[in-house]
Amino acid sequence: MTSRSLKETIRRELPEIVRTDPDFLRYILDLTRREYAGRAATEDRFYEILAELRRDREESARKWDEYKEEQNRKWDAHQLDRDLADDRCPGAPGGGAPGDRDLRRLAGGGNVMRGLDERVTSAMPATDRVGR
Repeated sequence: MTSRSLKETIRRELPEIVRTDPDFLRYILDLTRREYAGRAATEDRFYEILAELRRDREESARKWDEYKEEQNRKWDAHQLDRDLADDRCPGAPGGGAPGDRDLRRLAGGGNVMRGLDERVTSAMPATDRVGR
């Protein structure tokens, strides 16, 4: 019997032998165990990767929140500077009575980043919303 014919016979007969002979199956698994990670090792690695993804997502959410807070502070400071300038120069473009500033804010001049966050969050799948 040649090596080639032996391999063909093994390929043809092995599935049935493995199904019917538990001892032979254990023998084959022991032979191949060094080549492949076991189920426990594979599951452990899988859960490690999931945990890493969760940590990355939480870190990204934290950074996004910090960025929004910083942008909100900048925007609020800009609004305050603009309001102070409006109070000093009522005839300047965008200036006028204090009631006019309130109307501008109600018309959409409020905090832009807060509105953006609400639109972004509502468009995200529920599974991706961290801490919301």
